[in-house]
Amino acid sequence: MKPQGVDPPDHNVFRRLLAPMFTPTAVRGMVEELEKRAKALIGGFADKGECDFIQDFAARYPTGTFLYLFGLSEDRLQEFLDLAGTFFRSTDPAARAQNVVDIYAVLESLFREKERNPGNDIARYSELRLSALATTPAARRHFRDRLDDPDAFLRAIEELMRINAVSNLFRRVTHDCTFRGVALRKNDRVILPNTVANRDPAVFENPDMIDLDRKVNTHVTFGVGPHRGVGSHLAKREVMVSLAEWLRRIPDFELVPDSGETRAFGGSVMGFESLKLRWDV
Repeated sequence: MKPQGVDPPDHNVFRRLLAPMFTPTAVRGMVEELEKRAKALIGGFADKGECDFIQDFAARYPTGTFLYLFGLSEDRLQEFLDLAGTFFRSTDPAARAQNVVDIYAVLESLFREKERNPGNDIARYSELRLSALATTPAARRHFRDRLDDPDAFLRAIEELMRINAVSNLFRRVTHDCTFRGVALRKNDRVILPNTVANRDPAVFENPDMIDLDRKVNTHVTFGVGPHRGVGSHLAKREVMVSLAEWLRRIPDFELVPDSGETRAFGGSVMGFESLKLRWDV
């Protein structure tokens, strides 16, 4: 069973195992590798003047980082891209069921290998908000002007995470009940979009407005309570490093006009199937 599907105190066992790997201190030790990977990927297409951000960067960067952290060969990148693509995007029940079997098989193989050869890797946790920046010159300028101010840069990133959280929480109803006129039965699954909570006017001033200097930003993009995403510090650092490296190499860019309808997907996470960008070289 997945850790997020288990409540405390059973959940605490998983948390204690995973949390030390993703503390702020542990993540700071990953920055050099994250920067190297971001530079390499961006350098692969920067001189071309265009890219599909999803296919060329957003999918490859976190997946490649995952392989590195778990001590897996980079030769398996496409294998893991395919697994992640089905897991996050497929709506076919049979494909999703097989995908879970495939993922568990990969993990079982990984754990057996680590028993034989422990090593020093972590086996021993977004797509960035470039769509908003691609259509908003003032936002690009705001981030560029703060490349040397980490606190202000992170504050702006937090606001983009708040305004369009990509994750949805899934919870299981524990007993029959009625909530605001809606009948819920035991074991029903309920989807709780984080983005809705992040626009609560009782919590956020002008919640539908993007304020890149928002000082108080208690968003729940990574969840809340005992099930808050254990990899949230790593996710934020990946976004921060990637966006900084992108703007240093490609300071101005835009959506490719007439590139067709931009397709999005939903589910446990939300995102784009494709995001074509262009810039002057």
